[in-house]
Amino acid sequence: MSQSEERVELDKIKATESKSEVEIDLSKPTQRGIGDYVEIVYHGKIFLCEILDKSEGMFVLYDLNNHIRTTITQKDTKWILPNNEVATKVNFINESENIFNNNYEYEKIFLLETLPYAEFKNLSVANKFYYNLCNGKHSERIYETRSRKEFEEPILALRTFTSSVSTSQTNPLTWKEFYERVIEFKNGDVTQYDYVDNQFRNNNILELQLLFLKRHILYGLAQWAVGQNNILLLDWMKEQKVDFSIISIQRMLIKHAIYSGSLDVLKWLHSLNSNIVLTAQYLEMAIEQNQRHIINWFHDNGIFEN
Repeated sequence: MSQSEERVELDKIKATESKSEVEIDLSKPTQRGIGDYVEIVYHGKIFLCEILDKSEGMFVLYDLNNHIRTTITQKDTKWILPNNEVATKVNFINESENIFNNNYEYEKIFLLETLPYAEFKNLSVANKFYYNLCNGKHSERIYETRSRKEFEEPILALRTFTSSVSTSQTNPLTWKEFYERVIEFKNGDVTQYDYVDNQFRNNNILELQLLFLKRHILYGLAQWAVGQNNILLLDWMKEQKVDFSIISIQRMLIKHAIYSGSLDVLKWLHSLNSNIVLTAQYLEMAIEQNQRHIINWFHDNGIFEN
């Protein structure tokens, strides 16, 4: 805590009858865990903090009254503050001792919504109370808030859109699943061939759209969408300024549509460009693949050359 922070008058925490203060046992540092509370007495004032992380005698803390991060470091039998001064007294209060009323729950939710990701992940996994917050009735609020703070609008739009273009996902992704999948994408090595290949094989449309937005895949996604007969995904790519009027791209997609039997895609391509000429070569391909519905469509519309 800086000297300027010393001037901030903190409300002294009054223990309930069920609260028990625990004097520091310097011989057992592992007893102090993430999510435990620390009362630091300094210049006659009491600062209530929560442990966010710990390593080799240093604790990363969150000052619950001033909403700032700080640290204390153990040196011999003393606890050193960031300004290198010594705390007068330090009391640890175990997380299992419920010293707060229910109203304080929202203070903890605010903390989960604002912490940097690494500390958020650490706290939500290592501490039972925070784990329950992240997986209980407040889960959607927490993950929606974090998503809106961390992700750009084009990414946010994918949450509901992914379900509309997916053949296996009927309901919108929860904010929790959406947040965790986008974070995993952002933190992963998405340029590896195995990663990209796995997304195609597992029909992970969200990850494929993220790869597309980051320009790791372009027309490969269109080819995959053709194989899935997924017009909505092709429309989405068109909205992202993909130029389907390029002749070579049209030919590639037509061939893939014939091989996969995707008549809807052929109709979609034809609606984009009614001058598309489906030659006898394409008809032969449809015959070889026994795509009778496509052959009939060729004849009915008279859009192939003899």
